[in-house]
Amino acid sequence: MFRTGFAVAALAFATTAVLAQSGALEQRNALMKSVWRDAWRPVTQMVRGQEPYEQAKVDAAFAKLAEIAAKLPPLWPANSIGVAPDANFSSSAKIWENKADFEAKLANFTKAVNENRSKAKNLDELKTVYQVVNKTCDDCHESYRVRVR
Repeated sequence: MFRTGFAVAALAFATTAVLAQSGALEQRNALMKSVWRDAWRPVTQMVRGQEPYEQAKVDAAFAKLAEIAAKLPPLWPANSIGVAPDANFSSSAKIWENKADFEAKLANFTKAVNENRSKAKNLDELKTVYQVVNKTCDDCHESYRVRVR
């Protein structure tokens, strides 16, 4: 009886761990897609002159970035290496090899978003802010993002 109970508990623990890891994969994939779709694409189009500058869209984009940045840090738990369904990009295994550097890069992104979100009040200011925030994205992506498709 004790062995059966122990086996059931162990299986439940393992199942919970697997579900948590796959949940983290799916959540971080969804959030990264949202960064582009809901925040960074409209800003990029304005910076490139493909769309007119609209303060309301800039404010909404930076609010979304700040919201997402707050949700990202816990989404790389130990052993959550893998590729989410329908992902174009995945997290490199290097994240878990150098977790402190990865976490510092996430913190730099959050800081850049929060410190610069209210500074873009016209197109020229947006271009400056864009470069600062985009550099924090690139710094992390260059080291820790892998294309899967």
